[in-house]
Amino acid sequence: IEGRWKAVRASLDLPPLPDTINPSAAIPPPSPPLRTGKLPSRFDLRRKRAEADLQSKSRLHLAVDVRDAPRISVQALAASFRRSCSY
Repeated sequence: IEGRWKAVRASLDLPPLPDTINPSAAIPPPSPPLRTGKLPSRFDLRRKRAEADLQSKSRLHLAVDVRDAPRISVQALAASFRRSCSY
């Protein structure tokens, strides 16, 4: 408009504006946030996902036959290892 805003407003049949404005009346105060709690940031969400992944990976997933009671004694198992290592 290059400083011709008064002429442009008049040509558009708009009401004239005052030459000066009161800044405190022109700019409304910021409205309070609608939510009272803090919104999580993308970093919070990424950290929570990483913690959940770590917890799910740290759990042992054992087959059913592994969870059963051993069918041989620990001594017999140790003897078996000793025999296989002596070759």
